[in-house]
Amino acid sequence: NCANENHFNLELSRWYEKIQFTVYNAKHDHYNWHIDVSQDDLKNNFVRKLSIVMCLSSKDDYEGGEFEIYYPHGLKETKKLDYGDVVVFPSIIPHKVRPIKSGKRYSLVGWYGGPPFKWHMGLSPNGEGPLLITEWTEFNSRQSYFASVAESVDAPNLKFVGS
Repeated sequence: NCANENHFNLELSRWYEKIQFTVYNAKHDHYNWHIDVSQDDLKNNFVRKLSIVMCLSSKDDYEGGEFEIYYPHGLKETKKLDYGDVVVFPSIIPHKVRPIKSGKRYSLVGWYGGPPFKWHMGLSPNGEGPLLITEWTEFNSRQSYFASVAESVDAPNLKFVGS
C-alpha cells in the first residue's frame, strides 16, 4: 500500500483473488504481452489496479525469462529478476515474461483491486494524439517500482526500476 500511496494514488480496497504461484520451467515457457485488467472485471464493478510480482528464484538459476514492461510514453524496460526482487505497477500497463532458455523461474503474482478506473481523454506528451488518462495522473515515463526484499521489506527501499 505504501507504493500506491507514494507513487500511484489509485483507489484500492482489497486483494483481488488469491496470490498466483508461477513456474516457468520448460524451454521457451513465457508470457506474451498483456495487461492484468479484463472486460469481465468491469461486470463486477471491481478491477485489478495494482500488480505485484515477486521473484522466488536466483537470477543464476535460469537463463532468459526477463520481465519486460512497456510504458505509455514508449519506454520499454527489461529486468532480469533476482530472488526477493519485487516489481509494483498499475495493472493497465502492458508487460510480459520473455522465453526461458534454461533452468527454472519461480514467482508470486498478486493484484490489489478497487472500483473501475476513472478515465478521461488527454493529449499524448508529444501532442500527436489522444491518450487515455486514469485516476492516477502523476504518470511519468517510468511508473513501476522495484524493490529488493531479500533482506527486508520497508518503504525506503522502494525505487524506480533501473535506478
